[in-house]
Amino acid sequence: MMIALRFAAVFGGEGFVQAAIDLDDWRVVLLDTKDAISHFGCLDGGRFEWLEQQLVHADGRAVLVAMHHTPGDLHVPCFAMGGMKEIDRFFSIARRNGSVRHMLCGHRHVAAAGSLSGITFTASRGTAQHIVLDWEQYGKPIFVAAAPSYDVVMLDGIDVVVHRHEGLETLPVIRPGDPK
Repeated sequence: MMIALRFAAVFGGEGFVQAAIDLDDWRVVLLDTKDAISHFGCLDGGRFEWLEQQLVHADGRAVLVAMHHTPGDLHVPCFAMGGMKEIDRFFSIARRNGSVRHMLCGHRHVAAAGSLSGITFTASRGTAQHIVLDWEQYGKPIFVAAAPSYDVVMLDGIDVVVHRHEGLETLPVIRPGDPK
């Protein structure tokens, strides 16, 4: 409890780590989905209200929402055991004015991209262990020690491009580029 009180005293936000950053044509909303009870993630009344305020104040900018937990079904059998709470309410708010153009998320330790409730998303595999995509594994996921990966997001006008960098170990060069 002391840590939570200290955190709130320094960072505010009712103990949540959230921010909105305006970058030219874009507003990037960093949304805290941490749940004290479940590791699947959660949003609640205060965070929904905060998200609504950030979208209202986007002032015509496209919005990219970044959150740790994935707000929907990635259609991987071993994830059927649970998902983020209150996703219907989240998408109701996110779709309301059409400004949310893309979502970034993680948590599931698999790389995925697509659309959830009509909004495109990119899920990063991450820098920790990864999950084997076994379509017959309905119980606990199979974790493997794999090289870390990360994503670089490029926002340009109305475009969102996500570059995935996998296997950060040094690989042999088979065709050199131009000298630097």
